[in-house]
Amino acid sequence: MQQPRAIGFVFLGIAGVFMMVLATAPQANAAWGSGGSGTSGGGGYYTTNGFGWKKFNKYGGGPDGGFRDGTPWWSVQAACAEYSGDSVWVHVVRNSSGSEKSFNYSGAWYDRNRPTSGADPYVYNAAGNYQYQGAAYQQHVINIVSQVKSAFMLEHSAYEGHWGVDVAWFCDGPKTTEWTINGQSYIQNGRTANKSLARQGTITATPGDRLNWYHDMRNNGPDNMDRNIYFNVDKTGFSNGWNSQNAPNGWASGGAGSLFVYEYAQFPGNPGRSASPYTLYDVTQNDVGNTLCQRIAWNPGSWNNGSWFASGWACANIPYNYSLVPNVTSPAGGGNAESDQGTIAVSGTITNNGPTKSRTNIDWQLTQIEYPASVGIPNQSGGTGATACAFFTGEASCNVLSSGTESGGFGYPNTRTYTGTGDLSNKALGTQVCFVLSVRNYQEGTSNWRHSAVSCIIINKKPKVQVLGGDLWVGRGATSATARVATSRTQSNGTYYGSWSEYGIVTPT
Repeated sequence: MQQPRAIGFVFLGIAGVFMMVLATAPQANAAWGSGGSGTSGGGGYYTTNGFGWKKFNKYGGGPDGGFRDGTPWWSVQAACAEYSGDSVWVHVVRNSSGSEKSFNYSGAWYDRNRPTSGADPYVYNAAGNYQYQGAAYQQHVINIVSQVKSAFMLEHSAYEGHWGVDVAWFCDGPKTTEWTINGQSYIQNGRTANKSLARQGTITATPGDRLNWYHDMRNNGPDNMDRNIYFNVDKTGFSNGWNSQNAPNGWASGGAGSLFVYEYAQFPGNPGRSASPYTLYDVTQNDVGNTLCQRIAWNPGSWNNGSWFASGWACANIPYNYSLVPNVTSPAGGGNAESDQGTIAVSGTITNNGPTKSRTNIDWQLTQIEYPASVGIPNQSGGTGATACAFFTGEASCNVLSSGTESGGFGYPNTRTYTGTGDLSNKALGTQVCFVLSVRNYQEGTSNWRHSAVSCIIINKKPKVQVLGGDLWVGRGATSATARVATSRTQSNGTYYGSWSEYGIVTPT
């Protein structure tokens, strides 16, 4: 008599497709009940007490009577671990105490009639509900194993004639296809896209540069992918609306080890291919102060993880890089003025020499500084440091004529004009009256002031006439009737200066 064998295989539903797990060693000396009474294989296990296919949770316990051939339950659990279902179907026979032991199902050795009520044969479908009995039950199992054999060409032994009947247990669910995805993002700065020059992480760029991104995804295996995954390209830092765009995107899958998604600014293997959308970008002044980033993201991340995964960000930092230069344009330095002139218009410019726009909230001041006659003026070429009144030392007085804040900063290129009103009244002769234009936060990374060169004028008086021991006559004869004496008075430091004659100043009458 041929001895029944135990063959483990996967069951994907009652009427579905099945996949082999493993073939176990044949059970030795298996004894089966037959006819109405049945016989026992040891321990009082008789088919008349009940027999059938029972579904066990692979994370729980197996049949309390074990397996006829001594197979440990943990080995069955291990064999089914890589299969997606949670169940193991086991063919069991009961004893009189209700314990169950696994025996090979062999249709030729079983009573084809369903046991009496109360001796439930444990015949269940995939949902765990009673389904088959008797001859129909036997044929059901034969069909299962026959489908496995025809579909997958299982290993077989000399007992090939018993395919479909010599089965002890099988796993519920298809074998898991294992794979993980590795996504990468790269960036390159260059007017010509070249992937070989791209790198991961963060680079630096300036307005006018062109940025090129490269994104790809690889199946690290070990198996081919059994489904498509969704991918898109995330973006951040852009001021042109790109942040809300997740293209390129789509669904894709690939074989083990294959690079199955590549969204590039340039394709090394196909130079004529157009760049993927959103992979080329020209940096503008609007990007200054931002970090422009892209990365590829995908879901699911692997065969057993349905979460979102993403590559590292590939970024370009666009730093501020500017130089604000102040200059006094009026009055021109080296001139003279009378103290009774009163006021004087003062103006200057601040120019952003770039190459980027400035930060916001740039402070400026137009300052008047006075020095006594013949005193040397320190730092007269300008410089950087504290406020003008603290930077230019040795002064007799210092006053801010006008000031303000450029809340929006300076664009590039950009020059702006600033004005104020200087005071020349009641100044001592020879006083040096100087003007300086200053700007704070004049470049990135500093909060100091930058001061222009000083523009100075010297307080003086206009030439006056003075006649001693005689008269001053203006004009001769009738033709000089329009002649006149025009004179003035200069006040300086409390003293008045003017023209005079000891006896008279005469014009024609």
